[in-house]
Amino acid sequence: MKIVDDEKFAKSDSPERISIRAKMAAFSELLFVILPFIVIAITLGHRGELSTIFSLPEWSIVSAVIIGQSMIRLVSVVLDTKPAYKEGILFILSLLLVLLLVPSLVILAIILTSTEVTKVLTYAQAALFIVCALTFCGTSYLETALRVSND
Repeated sequence: MKIVDDEKFAKSDSPERISIRAKMAAFSELLFVILPFIVIAITLGHRGELSTIFSLPEWSIVSAVIIGQSMIRLVSVVLDTKPAYKEGILFILSLLLVLLLVPSLVILAIILTSTEVTKVLTYAQAALFIVCALTFCGTSYLETALRVSND
């Protein structure tokens, strides 16, 4: 069973190939973000403390870093695209800053200054990380797809 048409896929500018290359780039970068958490999970599991993994402040740190990387990707897209798209991308940048970067840094500050991390903070931090990771994949996909299609 063939998933893609070989002739169509062989063309370097086919939409399927662009999409696959963009997805591979996005997910390969995200795997390296998640790798340290796999090591932390194994270590905590070995110590019998796996249930504390989502209360670590590292989740908020990584969320802030990957949102920053997403913003950089969008800025690079703005520099390479037509003027018609720039306002929309700048609006998305503002949303990322206000809705994801600032909350992740506030949660980080609260976790670092609290004596005990509440379940609400733990869930908020985990949810924010998931949203940030999906956003990172989306912006990475967008940047790669635009760059590949322009080549």
